[in-house]
Amino acid sequence: MEIHSAWALVLVSLGAAFLPSLGQRLRLPSVVLEILFGVVIGKSLLNLQFGEDWISFLSHLGFLILMFHAGMEINFGMLKKQRAGMFIIQAGVFLLTLVLSMGAAVMLGQGLYLGLVLSTTSLGLVVPTLKDTNASQTPLGQNALIAATLADFLTLFGITFFLLWHQNGFGWDFLRPLPLFIGFGVLLKLVQFLAWWYPEKTDRLLADKDSQELGVRFSLALLFLFVALSELAHLEPVLGAFMGGALLS
Repeated sequence: MEIHSAWALVLVSLGAAFLPSLGQRLRLPSVVLEILFGVVIGKSLLNLQFGEDWISFLSHLGFLILMFHAGMEINFGMLKKQRAGMFIIQAGVFLLTLVLSMGAAVMLGQGLYLGLVLSTTSLGLVVPTLKDTNASQTPLGQNALIAATLADFLTLFGITFFLLWHQNGFGWDFLRPLPLFIGFGVLLKLVQFLAWWYPEKTDRLLADKDSQELGVRFSLALLFLFVALSELAHLEPVLGAFMGGALLS
């Protein structure tokens, strides 16, 4: 059943407004209720069809903002204090998941691409769940976040290079990701320099009470800048969004 775009916006807005409060009452992460809400209004039950293109645009924008927020959730101070053994455990968990995913892909008669897809861990579920349970800044929460990030972005890199190889073979196309990493490194050094030499301006930029909302403007500019760099490098936009959030963190 196709509904008018205005009613679609009303329905989705009401769900986004009230489901987090309902999740607190039920002691459930809001993302669980949001998924169930999507199942109910989607093809599984009510089969509501949102025909307008801007609905798709909002869904993509929301996911990019979520990945930007996931990058901001990483506590690099805690990360530096983490023992090397924890990195080995996190990498081992990812490798085990990758091996099992590849085995499942072979059993299903599929190739490398499906194996990479099955080995991902949804940061879109991990981040809201950790925040709703106030665990995002705890050692356990940071370990879960880093493990999920490692799984997601190693597979994103794998899928990106697999597609580059599948489309063009081995060659100069494998250098396409370089602009994104160079841009990340340059901006990281620039932000560190500005924060060191102009601390009062940095505090103003990140202040909670600012009539010009410079922090919000800077965050959005950083998000779209890295998404644009990802597009220019023919990489997944979510990778750029995450790196922008990590830079701000």
